[in-house]
Amino acid sequence: MWNMQDVREQLEELIAEAELLAGPLTEAQLNWRPAAGRWSVGECLQHLSVATRKFHGCIEKGVAEARREGWKYTGPARMGLMGRVVLWVMEPPVVFAKAKAPAEMMPGGRRKDVLEEFRAAHRAVIAAVPEWMEWDVNRTLVESPLVVKYPVGVVLRVIAAHGRRHLWQAGVVRAMEGFPEGAKGASGG
Repeated sequence: MWNMQDVREQLEELIAEAELLAGPLTEAQLNWRPAAGRWSVGECLQHLSVATRKFHGCIEKGVAEARREGWKYTGPARMGLMGRVVLWVMEPPVVFAKAKAPAEMMPGGRRKDVLEEFRAAHRAVIAAVPEWMEWDVNRTLVESPLVVKYPVGVVLRVIAAHGRRHLWQAGVVRAMEGFPEGAKGASGG
């Protein structure tokens, strides 16, 4: 079992890692793709921002139902078997289950403000966690963007694991041969 403070800390760590990874990069470096069809560092961040905002909206719908039903907090979140499997698949390094992102979560092209979007999306979730903690995070189900229902507590852990997965991916891109010179070595990339 774990509590929501753990999730808040994990999301803060993601923001810090994204800042170290992408903060010193130029626009050209953010948008460099290692090959056709492969994501740039910026696209990894943009995907995470879009996905996190989508998950945030799904959680809000679930919490609205919990409010209507009066499902108050009953204790720390439990993962369950399905939650543990999803997290295991999500965590980096990715050696299993590479999947194509749903169309509504695909990055939308070259952008230079991806780091600020990333911060804003994750800080919005961090800000909402205290209110979400008032409700039963195990009973309150959220229809995820992947059309599977998970408890709120599991979805919050998935957001964090998904973030680690794609920040790892962005780090791999940044360390690749051919990555534009400049800030490559700034955070060990």
